[in-house]
Amino acid sequence: MNKLIIGGLAMATAIMAGAAGLTEKECAIVNIGAAVARGEQEKLAEALKSGFAEGLTLNEAKELVGQLYAYCGFPRALNAAATLMKIADEVKPEEGKEPSPFKADYDAMRDGTTNQTKLCGGPVKGPLFDFHTQLDQYLKTHLFGDIFERDNIDWRTREIVTIAALAACPETEPQMKAHIRVGKVNGVTDEQAEAIVAMAMSAFEKPKSEKPLLVRIAEIEVHEQYLKDYLASAAKVGSESVAKESGVVCIFPMQKKESPCSIRIVEIYRDEEAYKAHLETPHFKAYKEGTLHMVKSLSLVPMSPLDAEGMELIFKK
Repeated sequence: MNKLIIGGLAMATAIMAGAAGLTEKECAIVNIGAAVARGEQEKLAEALKSGFAEGLTLNEAKELVGQLYAYCGFPRALNAAATLMKIADEVKPEEGKEPSPFKADYDAMRDGTTNQTKLCGGPVKGPLFDFHTQLDQYLKTHLFGDIFERDNIDWRTREIVTIAALAACPETEPQMKAHIRVGKVNGVTDEQAEAIVAMAMSAFEKPKSEKPLLVRIAEIEVHEQYLKDYLASAAKVGSESVAKESGVVCIFPMQKKESPCSIRIVEIYRDEEAYKAHLETPHFKAYKEGTLHMVKSLSLVPMSPLDAEGMELIFKK
């Protein structure tokens, strides 16, 4: 299986990919799509080498990178093209088939609309396209016309790399789901789509830190008259810390059912340095200063996870 896929969770997805019927070459294409989308040039280089070893041609790789500009933007596609040029010079892959010339009467809007309809299994309409007709035109003429008219990669393969690229970026989940539907029209099975999404995520697991996670439980007793205000502040600082600080894995406040003024907060930090950085953030300082008078007692209890490796997967960030 592709050398880019390593680690426990990633190995499980590799097995899933094989069981779903994805070839070694297709697994490399999944990793290429994810790497381009995330701008991970070192991982893209490894994915390209794996793809070339499994029969991916240079012109096929060019098509994949070129197509993804429409989904990832020109800057990432250009950076990926530079990586491809470097790896191609090292590996010297087979050139492969170039796309056929467009037919003499090619019309981007007409033929692109036809391609889009075939790809999606029916005409694509909707209020968004009625509202923004410029984007609708770009989709039909350039993406589904100029790009999908190129015939040296089949549509199923184009959808595999597209699904992978969109799965690698959380903000493009709606588009990923749309392309999974398009992929199914063009031969991607439910099992294969699930494997593509899992691979696109697991191939980019962060390397495990040599330092253990810092885990503790804050045991807090709050004065009853301030309880409502304290709960709001605790919830706010928890969500802000996780959202804004890469070193904060989890800050999860909870309240005892039988004793509402007894608060327990599960805190997990990437390491000691992340915790110290957290203490200096404006949102934590505002929380600490604003709730000092609300707290009757505070005890910080250091914890040791029974399954540190499993905890890394559960709280992966």
